[in-house]
Amino acid sequence: MDLRIPRQGIDDAEYQVSRNFNYFTRVVNNVSRMNRVYARVKKNKDWGADPEFTQLNPSCHAWLTDLPPDLGVNFPPDGSPPWLPSPFIGNLHSYYHLSIIMLHRPQLQVLNPGGADGQWKHHMMICYSSAKLLCQLEEAILQSFGLVGLQSMQRGVNFTIYCVLTCIVLHLVRSHSACRRNDGSPR
Repeated sequence: MDLRIPRQGIDDAEYQVSRNFNYFTRVVNNVSRMNRVYARVKKNKDWGADPEFTQLNPSCHAWLTDLPPDLGVNFPPDGSPPWLPSPFIGNLHSYYHLSIIMLHRPQLQVLNPGGADGQWKHHMMICYSSAKLLCQLEEAILQSFGLVGLQSMQRGVNFTIYCVLTCIVLHLVRSHSACRRNDGSPR
């Protein structure tokens, strides 16, 4: 959808729905591109580090900076749930943060956690940051809109359950790697 086209004769509400859906389809398109690349490179043992796959990083991250202000979410610095004007915006950002985890998790799997280059830590912090924000979003949706807000996801409440489980695994990996660093043993 080309949002630069003049809106002559188009109802404002219809335009907003189309515009908002356009930003949702951009996240879905990023995931689709990841899947297409995965289908081509999955035979490689370390497919997560394949240049074709890692080249997706900038375009996937650009989605958030390309959002108009009314579709953005301001996360409080204290870690509390953000204010959401609608479940759609919360769910939109949930999809985005899960897509970021899906993009960087395979890169984590092929990197050495103890590597001197710090790449594993870099990708882990990206995943962990998205996991924390995803948890805050799910909490905000539930607080503001109840279970109906979570059921508004394109895949229903099962998607929310998948998101939460993904976040738990990332929290456990980060906690485990932090504990191993603090007691002096190798990561």
